[in-house]
Amino acid sequence: MNIITRRETKFELDADSAKRLRQIVGRYLPLFEYVRDVPASYLTTTYFDTDRLEFFKRASTSWEDNVKIRVREYSYRSEGGGIIVQPHCFLEIKRRRRGLVTKHRLRLPKSLLDDLLEGEDIWRDLVAAIPDNDAPPVRGIYEELQDFLKAHKVSPRSVVHYRRFVYQLDEWELRITFDDELAIYQPPGELYRHARTLSPDLDHRPCRRVGKVIMEIKCQAQHPAWLEDALRSFLPRNISKFTESINLLVS
Repeated sequence: MNIITRRETKFELDADSAKRLRQIVGRYLPLFEYVRDVPASYLTTTYFDTDRLEFFKRASTSWEDNVKIRVREYSYRSEGGGIIVQPHCFLEIKRRRRGLVTKHRLRLPKSLLDDLLEGEDIWRDLVAAIPDNDAPPVRGIYEELQDFLKAHKVSPRSVVHYRRFVYQLDEWELRITFDDELAIYQPPGELYRHARTLSPDLDHRPCRRVGKVIMEIKCQAQHPAWLEDALRSFLPRNISKFTESINLLVS
């Protein structure tokens, strides 16, 4: 899906609490595998902001009303430990308003991303590379992203890499994720023009390790009773990988 709208609740956990909650969640929801027999995915997210860090300041002071622009890539580890790198990434605008989160995202080859960020019209190359993009809704999202990049002079400000376990039956009804092995580091000058991935696992870039686990619940309706019972001793927290990474690297 290129447009996603749902509610999100986050919890910051220690390793033992995360292990207990994963066991409970696993009784009700299956562990979802994007790649068969590979239980975890690895996400590398690059966050953008203006020179004045306008998006960071807004997100820091107004949790329920802010906008983020980011690029996300996914990678996986095979049973032998090798890293499976994907050739595409997702450029996203994520808006939060009154607890409701909406994402508009565009899938594109990594090789085209830097050209798009520099203001070039890559539509023909994009459709040639991913024919499914040749549809009115996707064209609308592409133009929205273009307009956003023209209106806001943004540049890469931080990168956050982490491992994710996903539990779900129906992604749109209830989706629970656990993120650990968080690493935060500076983005390179050019993102994918000369690199297949920004994952620190391959280029061994220096980074700050964060020893926490983030549990995130995404759903359309109320939490089921079993989940409310499991969370009774935990308090949700307004956690943002974006603001925490900027705090560590820039501010």
